[in-house]
Amino acid sequence: MKKSVEPSLAIQKKIRQILTGSLSNLKEMFIRKIKLQFKTLKKAFYELDRHRTGHITFDKFYVIINDWGFEAKESNIRALFNWLDYDKDQKISFLDLRNSIGLEILPQETFFFRQDTKLGKRVSCIYEDCWENNSYNQTS
Repeated sequence: MKKSVEPSLAIQKKIRQILTGSLSNLKEMFIRKIKLQFKTLKKAFYELDRHRTGHITFDKFYVIINDWGFEAKESNIRALFNWLDYDKDQKISFLDLRNSIGLEILPQETFFFRQDTKLGKRVSCIYEDCWENNSYNQTS
């Protein structure tokens, strides 16, 4: 008795479609996968950067998208790659990922990154005469 593989593949495709969303928009599917699977954007980047080079090239990205089970044309994957490549250097770095989808996916992660804000005034001395002339700040 031979079992038909066709119905099994069709069922798997329907299950994948339910889990990842509609197959119409690769960008939405990618964002949803990142949101649901990873707690931080850094962990998502480490998953994408499997060789630990600090960046992801298109060839590596293409393999990852296919490994994740997304069925898409190469042109759609290229469009997603170009959208994620924020500085347009043909590599996706962590900063590219953060700038392109970071705030959309995990807005709370901005607290962990250095912000370009001025610090409040610091009080370096609690005594009144700290700034008086002493042996360290006398001019000769």
